[in-house]
Amino acid sequence: MVRIALIGAGRIARVHAQSVAQLPGCCLAGVYDPDPQQGTRFAREFSTALFPSLEDLWADPDVDAVAVCSPLFAHRDHVVGAARAGKHIFCEKPIALTLDQADEMIAAAREAGVVFMVGHVVRFMVEYVRIQEWAAQGVLGDLRSAYAARFSGLSAGSWRGWMLEPGRGLGVLDAHIHDLDYLQWLLGPARRVRAAGWRFPTGTWAHTTSWVEFAGGSVAVAEGSFAVPQGFPFTMYLRVIGSEGAAVFAFEGPDYATPSRKTLSLYRQGHPPQTVDTTPINPYLEEMRAFLQCIRTGTWPDRGHPDDARAALALTLAVQQALETGEAIEPRPSS
Repeated sequence: MVRIALIGAGRIARVHAQSVAQLPGCCLAGVYDPDPQQGTRFAREFSTALFPSLEDLWADPDVDAVAVCSPLFAHRDHVVGAARAGKHIFCEKPIALTLDQADEMIAAAREAGVVFMVGHVVRFMVEYVRIQEWAAQGVLGDLRSAYAARFSGLSAGSWRGWMLEPGRGLGVLDAHIHDLDYLQWLLGPARRVRAAGWRFPTGTWAHTTSWVEFAGGSVAVAEGSFAVPQGFPFTMYLRVIGSEGAAVFAFEGPDYATPSRKTLSLYRQGHPPQTVDTTPINPYLEEMRAFLQCIRTGTWPDRGHPDDARAALALTLAVQQALETGEAIEPRPSS
């Protein structure tokens, strides 16, 4: 039985707690949150223990793993602390606020010999997986261009506050990284990026359009926004064009689990257009299942590997620099 403790008691911690409750061979070991009232409410809701401090969590020999669901600015401390305590680590994306932090986290996990996975959940969404499989199987031919978009209104929830604070959050780039990570999974390493957009009054970015060139010769445009008006549906869109075909995924709805419109289409030379039905899955459940399998086998994941998460952060920070300077920026490689 793998016993998993949660660090953070917000919305995404609730999602992961529900996943743990559904999966065989694991259970919740407890929760820690710096807000004792929020932590207490969460512990009661999920009938689990409340750790009064991180030190108590680190010292508990019955905790095998942690899910880091804290705000981005706290990821480094929580991941490094968990690694030093010998706990396996699932960390929400983005991996860190800076590349130096990401490098330190990866090194700490490797030195401790623990499993480390980063929750880039789009790699587990069935439509994105299907398009990646088509590309890998050569169904689309040589990939030439892609367009990815993600639009969301900014929630009024208090947990969002840190996301708009420079030095603590990344604004819309916190969501934009989903598509930047996926595009590198699909098209390979990014070589150069340009970007334009506009900011929130706090100084973090509210909207970005990013033009990405890839080392293999493909190009992509990725667009992300937290600035759509109230009532605008959560929207995801992906279009991939190759020499032999094209694939399009379009989604609108309150959230991924409750679409009001969802289509996946495949277009191939010499074939009629095809609308593809997909079996609904819970991507958060599947990524937690993958994390558990990594713990059992003692391996780092294929999807959600920290090195890929670090590359996604490097491209995201290059987008941020391009937004601020108006120049073409090359992502910083790992050392």
